[in-house]
Amino acid sequence: MFACDFFTIETVRLQTLCVFFFIEVGTRRVHLVGLTAHPTQAWVSQQARQIVWNLQTLTYVLHMYEGYFNRARPHQGIGQKIPDPSPEGSISGTIQWRDLLGGVLHDYYRAV
Repeated sequence: MFACDFFTIETVRLQTLCVFFFIEVGTRRVHLVGLTAHPTQAWVSQQARQIVWNLQTLTYVLHMYEGYFNRARPHQGIGQKIPDPSPEGSISGTIQWRDLLGGVLHDYYRAV
């Protein structure tokens, strides 16, 4: 999950430049993606496409979702069971949760 924003820089010649950046919500890692004096909608859209859908990020998101889908998410078609449940699963204990992909997915489990 990413958030994005701008900040400005004043140059020695008093020109204002806009810096476009993304921050990974989960890790707080910042990615500076562009610098321009005149940001347009087309420019911002292109910068967003380049950072969000690069191969490394897409592969990470798909692997996280695959793990959630197979090891945490109950499925109606198999009687509300999980396709690949973890062997240490408990039937008693406090129900807890953890966020995946910066809170896009929530994984609920019983604490041991």
